[in-house]
Amino acid sequence: MNKGLRKIYDEVGQATGLRINEQTDTLMGEAGGFHLKVDMTNNNYMVYASVRKNGQLPDKELLKSICKANKGMMSLGVQGNYVIATVRGMTTKKVIAYLINAIKALTEAFNMYGFEDVCESCGKPHTNLGSYCVSGSVSFLCDECYTQVTQSLQQSEVEMSNTKESVVAGVVGAFLGSVIGVITIIILGQLGYVAVISGLVMGVCTVKGYEMLGKKMSTKGIIICAIVMIIMTYFGEKLDWMITMMTEADFSLSEASFYFWDILEYADATSSFIADLALVYLFTAGGAVPTILNVIKARKQAFTSYQIG
Repeated sequence: MNKGLRKIYDEVGQATGLRINEQTDTLMGEAGGFHLKVDMTNNNYMVYASVRKNGQLPDKELLKSICKANKGMMSLGVQGNYVIATVRGMTTKKVIAYLINAIKALTEAFNMYGFEDVCESCGKPHTNLGSYCVSGSVSFLCDECYTQVTQSLQQSEVEMSNTKESVVAGVVGAFLGSVIGVITIIILGQLGYVAVISGLVMGVCTVKGYEMLGKKMSTKGIIICAIVMIIMTYFGEKLDWMITMMTEADFSLSEASFYFWDILEYADATSSFIADLALVYLFTAGGAVPTILNVIKARKQAFTSYQIG
């Protein structure tokens, strides 16, 4: 957890009674009689609660009125058994204030309108909900549902262990994902940019492509993805420069391809191409490394469940 996020969680926790869970980078606990968790997604902060009234989730009009009355709350809606409030990421000071307000507003509204704290799986009220880490995420469950979840994870682990990694399909997936990265490199390159986003797209799409079609991501898969990214990043950057040669110097596609390095040398642009390529490789690593680490982390946590003390 980075220092900025920790500062936010520390101050929000002090004001609301929630606490940080280091394993999941989540703020969690009880506030106002309800189990809540807070995490950050795409620079927005999500507040999760599971509540029911007479077995029913809050209706849209009620949630709309709660959201409208609270500054900083972007949206408030229902997803599955969750009521989810979204707080936009802003300055640290504003995020802290908005999160505290959102948590207090939600719990006060839930109490005012007679909602009960419920198990996020079965949706039934329980006085002894437990806090658990399930597949790397915080869950508030009753004893029966936790037992069912644990058994389901064990079964899934057995099924996954019996699933063979399809290397050929994984290579196809990695290639297809890398094509998206190549297109991004070309589009941004033609606009005159060597941007972080192109490398991120290349890294993320290649890894996800392999994982989706290959079914599993092994060490072999990681090596294959790295090779595909190296080759396709070079191809994408070279193709971007070839298009520039064709549009600005009237070379044909075959000429730009066959005489590529000669043209660069003639134009005294070899060092510029290498510099751009190095930047794209750097950005690709910036996208690939976190993605691969997340895949490895998710793989380790996928079938784990334990109670949070």
